[in-house]
Amino acid sequence: MKKLLGAASLLLTLVTVLSVPASAVAIITGDSFSSASKSGNWVTDRYDPEEFDISDGKLYLALGKSGYYKYRPADRKSKYYAQQGKKLKLGQTSSTTWTAVVKLDIDDTWFNSSSNRKRAEFRIDLVDGDGNPIKDSPALALVKGGSSASYFKFYNPKANTGWGMGNKFINGDDEQEDFIVEDGEHSLFIKATNGVISYYVDEKKLGNCTLSTTDVYPSYASLSAYNFERPDVICWDNFYLYDGSYGIRALSTDAQNDKEDRLEEKYEKKRANWIEKYTQYEFEGKWYKESDLPDKANKDNLESRLTKEMPDSYWDY
Repeated sequence: MKKLLGAASLLLTLVTVLSVPASAVAIITGDSFSSASKSGNWVTDRYDPEEFDISDGKLYLALGKSGYYKYRPADRKSKYYAQQGKKLKLGQTSSTTWTAVVKLDIDDTWFNSSSNRKRAEFRIDLVDGDGNPIKDSPALALVKGGSSASYFKFYNPKANTGWGMGNKFINGDDEQEDFIVEDGEHSLFIKATNGVISYYVDEKKLGNCTLSTTDVYPSYASLSAYNFERPDVICWDNFYLYDGSYGIRALSTDAQNDKEDRLEEKYEKKRANWIEKYTQYEFEGKWYKESDLPDKANKDNLESRLTKEMPDSYWDY
């Protein structure tokens, strides 16, 4: 279930467009991963992953032996090529204000101490107004060390390591809170406004950085993962590049708590309805749904079974 160590919200909030004219926010490039034919538009970035497959409306990026150090060519032995994935050519935005977003499915392997290290990265390569490449590439990465803890990092050219820690966020009260990574599907945002890059996970702003120039346009989007010499699979969904500023509402602490309470009640009802629908009871050697039990049967004294497993999404709010 949820991994909560502090005041961070349980909420996987739906992102809301606020105070932005519809004409100012338009999709320039997108891939919902609903069609395998579209995956051909993604080309090798650094080094090919073992698989880059579309299934059930999701993208599965798999790492394997073909990307291990000993199997890579001599000129591909550096750590640079251990980050393996594909990139997509992006359309031209109308200005230097744009928003890129993708969903990342954070499963239990990001918290299981036996699953070792992991790294998934969402990156945007840049060009200037004349189409010349810019060395800075904004990126948001989810990292898992040798322990069960996972955390976000974001590219920041002014940081000593080139990366800032995404372990805090600013809420709607302009207060800083601890950011705790939770399981489930989460939206990762990279927003640009005249050379200022902002990083969000769902509605939570993790940080920002200022590039050396304001003349920045997106050229490629990359989805990748680091090959730690063992098989691994990262699940992505719904990549979109928006022309304009896709507004993200930061909730105050009280608003977060209120919304969590409402969603918790809603999802409790969903789970109860599922259990009622798919639970059977054994009575006199036969299995019955609750509505079909004989009048003389007392379900509280009967053995029961669930005939269909509840989806994980019934816990993800």
